[in-house]
Amino acid sequence: MLVLLAAASSLRLSVDVSEDRRNSFNPSDEAALSRMDQRLTITLHLTPEDSRAQEYAGNVLAKLERLTPDLVVRWADTGEQALFGAAQYDRYGVITYEYGGRQAESRSNSPREVLPLLHELAGAHVTPGATPVYAGYPHVGDARSAALWFYCVLPLLLVVCAWRYLRSGRVPLHLRSLRSKGESP
Repeated sequence: MLVLLAAASSLRLSVDVSEDRRNSFNPSDEAALSRMDQRLTITLHLTPEDSRAQEYAGNVLAKLERLTPDLVVRWADTGEQALFGAAQYDRYGVITYEYGGRQAESRSNSPREVLPLLHELAGAHVTPGATPVYAGYPHVGDARSAALWFYCVLPLLLVVCAWRYLRSGRVPLHLRSLRSKGESP
């Protein structure tokens, strides 16, 4: 049993089930990335605390880790970080990609610019396929049938209940004190 648990923990299996595919690339990009049979090494010349690095990790790296069979991510030593900003390192912000003996660099952390660079390194020509338009969230329902209830039936029901209650002669305690103050001028 322990052997099965150890084997299952080493599996990398994930599926994007979100409606808008926010955790995935275009299906044609995903197919090309999954065919990359050599090691892809990405070196980030950023500090992990940098907002650009965090955005890159969420928008690109997380998806690449799921798709690329052999991915290595390295964080370059950027030196000491300055008190109010980035480190005083001339290559700070550069992201280096190595695949199949070829190398490319970019300062962009956007998938729109990173994916063509990766496809070029792999020698693949990818034409992004059409994806269905996401309708949005939450789903907006038709509330026209509720208008009859809220603008006609419910107010009429409240008026009838109030009329019957007042007609019975029973006056609530909090209204009796107001009634007695109003009667004695």
